Amino acid sequence: MRRIAVGLAIPGYGNHSANVPQEGRYFLSVGGAGPDGAIVNGVDEGLKKRAGVAAYWVEGFRQLVSYGFPEMNIHCDGQTRRASIIVVGRTVNYGGPFKITTGASLFEDSFEMVTNSTCSRLRYLACLPALWLGKLRTMRGVDSWKAKELTCEPVGTGAVYAQVDGEPIGRLPFIFRIVPDALSIVTPAALRA
Repeated sequence: MRRIAVGLAIPGYGNHSANVPQEGRYFLSVGGAGPDGAIVNGVDEGLKKRAGVAAYWVEGFRQLVSYGFPEMNIHCDGQTRRASIIVVGRTVNYGGPFKITTGASLFEDSFEMVTNSTCSRLRYLACLPALWLGKLRTMRGVDSWKAKELTCEPVGTGAVYAQVDGEPIGRLPFIFRIVPDALSIVTPAALRA
């Protein structure tokens, strides 16, 4: 048995999502905002029930054509960063075979964040092969760091959608916070370190 931290996404000022109580929504694996949030928030629930994961790919292709790449400010540890996507990871894996937050660990009381500051559709497409090859962090505009709490808020009036563990939670602003010693899990003996 191991005790681990979990993530908590708390709606910010003026954010009243039907999917998230004001005290927040817990998550185990990954949260984020930007194109992934738009995809998760845009998935047709009927198609998701019938097609499963394929519904996310369908919505992803739709967003590839229509998404406007609105920016967000990320406030963390006294600094502000601007990005068009943030992945807030507690685990390495992101949506199946993808590995984005490769420095994240369930056994640490922190998130690993990965952001991309580009607003170019072509530069996002160029990141896909790098993601498959494990070279995402070498791409221009990609940044990563660890922290226990951050606040994400939209820049301007454009909606920036967020998600946790592949479920929609609505529009920014959100606070992402580590909740230490929150959950007991059973792990293989090899992970006792």
